[in-house]
Amino acid sequence: MLPPLDRSDIIATREKTAPSRSGAQLKTPKGTRDWASQGLLLRDHILQTIGDVLRRHGGIPLDTPISETSFQRNTVTQIKRYQIAKVYWRDQPAIARGRLREFYQCDFDVAGTYDPIIPNAEILRIIVEVFQAFNLNVTIKLSHRKILDSLFAASGVPNDKKRLVSSSVDKLDKLSWAEVRKEMVEEKGLPDEIADEVGKYVRRSGTLSEMIKTLQPEQRANENIKAGLNDMNLLVSYPEVLDVSDKVSFDLIAAGGRYNGLVDAQREKTGSDLTHETDVYIMALGGKHFDGLLLERLKVARELWEVGISTEFTAKVKPRQQQQINDLKDSLIAVIPGQDELESGQVRLNVVSSSAKDTPQTVGNKDTIQKARGELIPRENLVEE
Repeated sequence: MLPPLDRSDIIATREKTAPSRSGAQLKTPKGTRDWASQGLLLRDHILQTIGDVLRRHGGIPLDTPISETSFQRNTVTQIKRYQIAKVYWRDQPAIARGRLREFYQCDFDVAGTYDPIIPNAEILRIIVEVFQAFNLNVTIKLSHRKILDSLFAASGVPNDKKRLVSSSVDKLDKLSWAEVRKEMVEEKGLPDEIADEVGKYVRRSGTLSEMIKTLQPEQRANENIKAGLNDMNLLVSYPEVLDVSDKVSFDLIAAGGRYNGLVDAQREKTGSDLTHETDVYIMALGGKHFDGLLLERLKVARELWEVGISTEFTAKVKPRQQQQINDLKDSLIAVIPGQDELESGQVRLNVVSSSAKDTPQTVGNKDTIQKARGELIPRENLVEE
C-alpha cells in the first residue's frame, strides 16, 4: 500500500500531471475554492468561535453523512444539536456575488417537548451572541409559516401554488417587488390581481409589537393567523429579557423550516447516547402557586452566557420537579432563583454532587431537595460566584 500524500505532494503531482501546452492550468471545480495559509486559519477560528457559542447553550455536535438528511434518525426524545459542515448548492454558482456551489452551513436544531416559543427565543439569543463574538451588528428577520400561508390563502393563492409563490417572495431581500411580482405572474402563473393582494402583505415589516398590531384585524379571517399571532405575543417579552429586542424585525418574507412533531413521530425509539456537561443549570422550585419564574430564569441565563458560562434550563413555563432533576444530572452547579429569595435580593447556589449525577433519583425526594438547596448568595454577585 502506498503512503498517503501530504499537501506538498498533491501540489507537486498537480504540476507534474498538468497538460504541457502553454498556458494550461489546473483549476478547482466551478463554485469551489482551496483554503490555505491565513485564510484556512481564519476559517478554523470562525468555526471554533461559533461552536463555542453553541456549546455554551447546551448544543451537542453531530456529524452525519453528506448524502442524507439524518437529523430525524439521530433524534430520540429531547436534544439540542448542531452541525457545521460543507454543503452544496444545486443551482449554478454566482461567484461575483459570493454564491459558491460548495460552502459551510451551520445548523442548530432543538427537538423535544417544550412550552411554545421558549426555544425560539433562545435561538435568537444564540444568533446575536455569534455575531457579537465577531463584533458585527445583526438584524434578525422573523416570520411565521402559519401566518404567511394564511395570508396567501386570504389573497386568493391556490394551495398548489403556495410553495411556488413563497419561493418568489423569499427573493424580496435581493430583488425589487416589481421583479418578484413579474416572476409570480409570468413564470408561476399567478393572476395579476392575486399577486397585487400578496404584495399588500409581504412588503410589510417592523418590530414584533408593530407587526402584531398591524395583523390583528386579519386574525378574524383565519384561525392559523390567530394562532401565529398568539405565538408572536408570547415571544414579545422574551427578547427584552434576553437583550435582543433591538436586533429583531418581524418580516413576512423570512420563513424557514420547522421540525414540529418530529420527535412525536419517533416515540417508539428508546434512549440516546448523546450526552454533554453544562456548567450551570437553572432550576425553578416553589410551592403550589409558584409561577415558574421563566423571565427571571432567562435573565439569569443571559447574564451567564454573556461571560462565557455554559448554561441551560428546562424550556417550560412551570417545569416539573422530576424533569428538572433529570436535566440537572449533566451540570456542575445548580442556580435556584426562588420567589422568596428574589424578594430579598438573593439566589441559591448548589454544587451538584457526583453521586447525584450518577443516581439522580436519590435527589428526587422532596425533603432531600429542600436540604440540598445550597448556599444563599446576593443576586447581584451571582456571575462573580
